[in-house]
Amino acid sequence: MDVTLDTPYGTRTVDDVAPGASAYQSFTVRGTPGAGAATVSARASGGDGPTTTLAAAYAARAC
Repeated sequence: MDVTLDTPYGTRTVDDVAPGASAYQSFTVRGTPGAGAATVSARASGGDGPTTTLAAAYAARAC
């Protein structure tokens, strides 16, 4: 499946994630990140079929 992570700090897509596997992405943040939300979208590799989208809120962090 193709997985897209969208945050206020950037958007990244990881293609061809195998079933049961994990994908990891980090973003560089300058300053103190405030509270916000990240959205993850997943669909079959190649763009066929439906897309599933989930949003996850996160709290502000102090660095």
